[in-house]
Amino acid sequence: MKSIRFRLLIAAAAVLLGTAIAKSQTAADAPPPPPMHGPGHEFGMGGHMMGFLARSLNLSDDQKTQMKAIMQKEHPAMKPLFQQSRQMG
Repeated sequence: MKSIRFRLLIAAAAVLLGTAIAKSQTAADAPPPPPMHGPGHEFGMGGHMMGFLARSLNLSDDQKTQMKAIMQKEHPAMKPLFQQSRQMG
C-alpha cells in the first residue's frame, strides 16, 4: 500500500514539474522572430528570390532583364496578394 502511494506521489510530482516547464516556455515569452526580408522588400519576390530563379532556370542576361521588367510592371497587382498571404500565415 505504501509503494502505491509513493508511486502516485512521484507521478503527481512529475506532472507538476512537466506543467511548470511547459508553462515557462510559452510563445508569448519568446522574442519575435527576425524579419525574413530586410528593409525595402515589400513583397516576397525580392532580389534574392529573383536571383535564385534566374540561376535555377539558367536564364540569359536578356531573359533576366525581361523578368525584372515583368516583375516591376506586375508589382501593383502582386503586392496585395503577398500582403494577404502574410496575414494568413
